[in-house]
This record gives sequence, C-alpha cells and structure tokens, in this order.
Amino acid sequence: MAVTESPGDPTLMRAVKRGDRNALAMLYDRHATAMLTIAESILREPAEAEDLVHDVFIDTWNRPQAYDQARGSVGAWLRMRTRSRSIDRLRAKVTARKYAVAAGLQQHIRKPSAHGDPSLGMAQQQLSEALEHLSHPVRKVIQLTYLEGYTCGELARDMNVPLGTIKSRLARGMEQLRRHLVDEQELG
Repeated sequence: MAVTESPGDPTLMRAVKRGDRNALAMLYDRHATAMLTIAESILREPAEAEDLVHDVFIDTWNRPQAYDQARGSVGAWLRMRTRSRSIDRLRAKVTARKYAVAAGLQQHIRKPSAHGDPSLGMAQQQLSEALEHLSHPVRKVIQLTYLEGYTCGELARDMNVPLGTIKSRLARGMEQLRRHLVDEQELG
C-alpha cells in the first residue's frame, strides 16, 4: 500500500506541537484509514484496531516531539507506530493467554457444574484464594479481563487509567497467580 506524503503534514505536526487540535484532526483525516488497515490486518479485531489507532493519535497529541522529520514522513511515522503497537498488543495478548493457561484460569474460571469433575471445585477454591492474595486494583483488572471479557483498552478508558498501567497490573497479577497456584500444587 503506497501512501505518499500529504502536502502540509510537517506543517500540521508543527501545529500539533503548539497544541492545535484542528491540526491533529486533519492528520487523523489523512492517515487514520491507512493506519486502521494496518492495525486490523495484525489484530484481526476491528474494535481493538480502532482503539489502537485512537491510542496512537492520543500519544501523538501528548508527545508530538517524538516525530523527527529527518527520519521520514509524518504518514510513514504514524503507520510505523501503528504497526509496532499492533504487534506489541498482539504479543501481549498471546503472553496473557499463556499465563492464563499456565495458571489454570481458562479451565477454572467458571463454576463447576453439579455433574462435572469434582476436582474442579477444589481448583475453583484455589483460584479464589489466589485471587484474594492480589491487591484490589490488580484483582479487579484480572477479573474484568478474564471473567467479564474486557480488553485492556476498554479498562483503561473506563477506569480512567493509562493503558500501560492496566497492562502492568494484568502481567503482575498473572505472574502472582501463577506463582501462588504452582506453590499450592507443590505443597499439595
């Protein structure tokens, strides 16, 4: 996909650096479609791709000095940031799923049925106890992500917390759960 530099993009970036919201809106109008195409091709989830493109523009607004005209066009810079963040987000999702499987969350998050495996009741109890050892903010992120199906982007927006904080809480909590459950298995 060849997208040429739109005339005036460097001027618009200078205006964004001065706090001009209209300049950012013009950059969005010019480049969001190409960025969304990249994000969707990597993430395969349109809503998550939209969130990611939005995040890239928020970061562009908050840190416009990150753009260096000597290193390339504004459009190329925005597309590269979109690609990099999409890959990072995809890797984070894969890592989170690996931790969830390792911790046994995917198998044990639902209450066991009356006719199900009786050992699931014990696993459910162990998981509940492990969750209780987490701090409230970390436990809340894990519960909303794995039990309610929220994405990190949705939690960041709804909780008014930076996305990086949500991801850190999730990673820290999953590691703490894994350690706690492994320790329980070794003792039992």
